[in-house]
Amino acid sequence: MEELPAWLSSPHGSRQLKIVDAEGCHLYESTGKRLLDFTAGWNVANFGWRNEHILHRALHCARTLTMAPAWCVHEPVLRFSENLSRELGRDLAVVTAATGTQAVEFALRIARRVTGRTPIISVSECYHGSTSGSMAACGIEYLRREAGAGGAETRCLPLPGSADEQSLLEQIRNTILTGPPPAAILMEPVFLNVGGLVPSTNYLRAVFEAARQCGALVVMDEISTGMGRVRPSLGYPADSLVPDVLVLGKSLGGGVAPLSAVVVTRDLATHCRGLAFDSTFAAIPYACEAGIATLEFATGSTLLADAAALAGQQRETLRTSLDGHPRVLEIRGQGCLTAIEFRADSKREQAALCDAIIADLLSEGIFIARSRWTNSLLLMPPLTISTGQYDQAAATLVRVLETHRAVAHPGIPPN
Repeated sequence: MEELPAWLSSPHGSRQLKIVDAEGCHLYESTGKRLLDFTAGWNVANFGWRNEHILHRALHCARTLTMAPAWCVHEPVLRFSENLSRELGRDLAVVTAATGTQAVEFALRIARRVTGRTPIISVSECYHGSTSGSMAACGIEYLRREAGAGGAETRCLPLPGSADEQSLLEQIRNTILTGPPPAAILMEPVFLNVGGLVPSTNYLRAVFEAARQCGALVVMDEISTGMGRVRPSLGYPADSLVPDVLVLGKSLGGGVAPLSAVVVTRDLATHCRGLAFDSTFAAIPYACEAGIATLEFATGSTLLADAAALAGQQRETLRTSLDGHPRVLEIRGQGCLTAIEFRADSKREQAALCDAIIADLLSEGIFIARSRWTNSLLLMPPLTISTGQYDQAAATLVRVLETHRAVAHPGIPPN
């Protein structure tokens, strides 16, 4: 960890790792230490850091066309939007954006224009970005307060597991159908920031059915969970639960350039006109070229299916290895996302235990992060990780957790 200089203000505190290089599944500290990355930069580098196929294409484009006026089009954005629409396999249009939070705001703007309403329904404790509109529509109360008056119009659905299923389904219907009709239901297919909570099919179906009943649009935020992270495809789910609006970002730019997109039907796209959807950096040519190369890399092999199979096998191995561990409350996940939640008497104690484990893993060369609500370890390596690398990390994790089997952290009595 390095002390940050006084002239740099960071939202992540005054002491942080200083990264000087990144390649494949590894990060390199300024000390020269190599870390096996199990964050993928919070899913920015799903296809590996410094992916040569993606980087080469982006650099080649940047040498000829670095930028273009925002009110003009260029060849890379035309090919990117065509390729993404074709890959998703429906009659779609693509609205480009620069960041995830901007794309979320664009999506909500579409819903409000289409429905003529302003209220948004989110999911309790879920995060969707740090601009005012995204904060106002999220499930985190203090962020809604900071966003101002807009946050007062947001209602929140309960998290999976917060009640028995029948009660959950009733709460979902009541939240959506009671009160001012919402413009949109904003949610993730898997609730990542709270700890990788996976909603049941009945949970999702209740949301979609209530949204259809009241005429609200379903906006699916797949900025962090998309691009192969929670299912082995880039497209829409195969069942009938198809959202009206799909939001992509983070690894859409291949870990090389900032790029996000709002994907809608062509009818809905007619509402995306004017200054409200303008953005100077929304479709930088080399970012669009990186997006094209990312789609090619992701779909040109069995990478996504292989990564999902490997992660699923490793998740089951961890469940077997950690069965009966007194500190492990639950191991859950979907696709290439695994969360390990720890048993403790309070959120504070849970966080202290989780942070101690993260520090021990870091000393062992494993870089990993935790969720903010359930204080769960989140295993989110690049999808390019090898079986040997995953085996190494899993074995190290099990060994580190064994050292915490009977360790008393503040307020956590040993078993």
